[in-house]
Amino acid sequence: MASHMSTGKGSKPTMSQTPASNAPSFNNGGTGFTGINLPHEFEPLSPWAYFGLSILYSIPVVGLIFLIVFSLSDKNINRRNFTRSYFCLLIVLLVIMAVLLVTGTFTHVANDIATNAQNVASQV
Repeated sequence: MASHMSTGKGSKPTMSQTPASNAPSFNNGGTGFTGINLPHEFEPLSPWAYFGLSILYSIPVVGLIFLIVFSLSDKNINRRNFTRSYFCLLIVLLVIMAVLLVTGTFTHVANDIATNAQNVASQV
């Protein structure tokens, strides 16, 4: 919406709201835009699409295949960017896991769990 200031002689400035004819209108459902003809490659993804893609990428082998295919695809830029960010997150988590494995943190935690299990078993 465009706003215009109007001042009369001896009056205080007031704001009047006039709708802009080329302003996009927003909708709560679907893609979020109405009245704008976007090419398919620029259409925004719905929240359910992000949720579904996250579930899809969580499947061990199939998710990795879709992750690679969608990160190299150019059919929808928003999906491609989300996939690339998910892929970067996956790499960061793998690096953190590798560091924890090399430093022996997992071995220490596993030994603590085994010791606690033995203590509980000996008390019964």
